[in-house]
Amino acid sequence: MKFTMGGSGSFFAQTGLTYPNGLAAHPRGLAIDGLGNVYVANVGNNEVEKFTPGGVASLFSLVVVANDLRADQSGNIFVSTDGDNRIYKLTPGGAQTTFAHTMMNNVQGMVFDAAGNLYAANYGNNTITKFTPGGVGSIFASNGLSGPIGLAIDSQGNIYAANNDNLTIEKFTPQGVGSVFASTGSYGAYGLAMDSADNLYAAIYSGNQILKFAPDGTSSVFANTASSPGYIAFVPEPSSWALLTLAIGARLTLRQRRCTAIYNPFLHSTLFFTSRVAWKKTQCLRGSSALAKARLAGR
Repeated sequence: MKFTMGGSGSFFAQTGLTYPNGLAAHPRGLAIDGLGNVYVANVGNNEVEKFTPGGVASLFSLVVVANDLRADQSGNIFVSTDGDNRIYKLTPGGAQTTFAHTMMNNVQGMVFDAAGNLYAANYGNNTITKFTPGGVGSIFASNGLSGPIGLAIDSQGNIYAANNDNLTIEKFTPQGVGSVFASTGSYGAYGLAMDSADNLYAAIYSGNQILKFAPDGTSSVFANTASSPGYIAFVPEPSSWALLTLAIGARLTLRQRRCTAIYNPFLHSTLFFTSRVAWKKTQCLRGSSALAKARLAGR
């Protein structure tokens, strides 16, 4: 659905993909290329799906247990997986190669810096790995992390990590020095995204909210969501900025809401987020942190 600031809604896109057992396709990570195409990781059927800016869906690639997705300046899509602890690189044509397969443990969220280095959060061993554009890895941070999932970067090159297990967001300088940036309240944060004014947005999975943090760490509720938000990302739009959600029922639905202009190292953009709620028939299985952790562990 697409929502204006006044609250009126309309459909943006939908797809009928489902698990073989009838569960929804379980969208998780997403990315947007420079042309405004949206890529969604459907974990339930091991696919990456592509949506045109007009909402037309097609199968882009097959990837086992994909988590987060990120696009580089050339339109390549990078996919983190906890199925085999790899990061795959998908060309704009969908050709797949292994970008990295070392120094990862239940790899989750990713983010690029302005130099093209890729950072990946390791939920399994509480570290962040930094990869050069050539795929050479090193440990960027290992202190202050507790179940890291989403990552974001500000205009100064500071890296932010969502500590899902201890309900905080950790901030790291470009040199890897960490400090607590903010508390996320009663629930842990999942995906993170940064706007052009260095405000940080955090998807609160179990709280059905997106929180907004000012550069000084002051928080406010940016949006209440109908279902549990997962990864979030900003995308380009020619004339406005919008918040879209991927909700899951008998089909997948993108929802959109207008908001402020967004920054990432490559383009001004618009906020999307995925919902990781799985439905069987009409019964929602969402809500518990135990379920979220089970999914993170690949169970």
